[in-house]
Amino acid sequence: MEKKRRPFQDETLLFPTYRHLYAATSLGHASGDRHEEPVKLTQTFTEGYVGESYQEWHARLSENSMMADLFMTGKLVKEIEGLKKMDGWMDASGMGSTVEELEGGEIDAMEGVETAMGLAGDESSLEIIDSILTEDMITSYGFHPPIINLPLRLSPAIIVMLLGTSVDNFYHDNDTFTLEQNPFLEDWHYEEGIQTARITVFYENAENILERRHMRTGEKFRYLCVQRAMEEGELMITDILKDIRNERFPEYSDADMGAFPFSSLVSPECQNVSRSMIDMLVSMIIGTVCPTQFGWEFRPHNAWVPFPGLIQMVVELPLDLLLPRMIGLLTGVKFWIGKYNLTHLEVSHEIIGQEMITPNPDESGSAYMRFGMDRVRYLGSFTQSKRVYGQDAQTLVREPTDLPTPERVVMSFGKANEEIKKARQEHPEWLTDVKGFGN
Repeated sequence: MEKKRRPFQDETLLFPTYRHLYAATSLGHASGDRHEEPVKLTQTFTEGYVGESYQEWHARLSENSMMADLFMTGKLVKEIEGLKKMDGWMDASGMGSTVEELEGGEIDAMEGVETAMGLAGDESSLEIIDSILTEDMITSYGFHPPIINLPLRLSPAIIVMLLGTSVDNFYHDNDTFTLEQNPFLEDWHYEEGIQTARITVFYENAENILERRHMRTGEKFRYLCVQRAMEEGELMITDILKDIRNERFPEYSDADMGAFPFSSLVSPECQNVSRSMIDMLVSMIIGTVCPTQFGWEFRPHNAWVPFPGLIQMVVELPLDLLLPRMIGLLTGVKFWIGKYNLTHLEVSHEIIGQEMITPNPDESGSAYMRFGMDRVRYLGSFTQSKRVYGQDAQTLVREPTDLPTPERVVMSFGKANEEIKKARQEHPEWLTDVKGFGN
């Protein structure tokens, strides 16, 4: 019987944030704005975005490695104290054992998540969490994955919850249009949630690896994901990546490895806009975690393969509970953190720009995208704001600013709702007449 193969298609049809370019170049502009004409996305034009995404990834990964080194050598005293408080609360509250039961299948998803949320919502627990999440804490792109801006003191606990105590996670970049492997590979090894080893393979150094052939099929690394269902191709990718890891760090050869593919346009469109963590999670859930519920036959090439056990359990929840429960379970509290950029991102800021007012948490959490739709649909309360470009897009979304929910600022969902509502009321000139549609 002939095996069913994935039909050829590029990932621009699948992952919702790819539609961001359309929305960014045709919505949110003042009359006569030179950005008003939609920009046609071509493979040539994409090179600018891919180059910027690599530039940003290198900056983020270097920042994360530096943070991990400072953490391991005891130089981030307040962050280490915060982590100890977090670990102590996990043990004392029973959250740690609840998560283990969830992952082991000893309790079902709904029961386990409700129990965990009850533990996290206890008054004494909230006081402890409030003492852990302070205004002067360091926020970074987390030790994993390096795309969500998180308090550094939460990162190790979240990694252990998701991946385990000793594990490798390999990032590799697929071309958005062809699904061929691009020459950018990263492997991180974690011990107790802290990065202890890193492999970076980039451009010329990656070309030799992309020419490696799979031992079973003889196919080159660069073509393994083309016209294959994601899960099948990623297992073959992991076969080769494990060999690379074992050659470089034989002391970790017994550690499990998970693949984390991403398509090249995820970086500038998903990471480098002034949206919040909740927006990115919505996109991942729609396009990656639960694609069949939204009309996609195949998973896009983004996020873990295989899924961490905890996420596999949580995705069994009803969709209206999925996002708030996932955030609450991973972090213990509903907080808003806007993303930020480490590099200048001239192409992204000049062409896409930044929204002056983002969707609020309720609007983001209720967003959906089905196969065949050209944009994400939000609640009717969402009104698309205008955009700023160039240097303004780099600076106006950061403190000090009059715009709501600045980048890298930690606040509660309630506070974010208040700031966004106030900005819409006091600055109608920042808004367009486009309602209910987003990037």
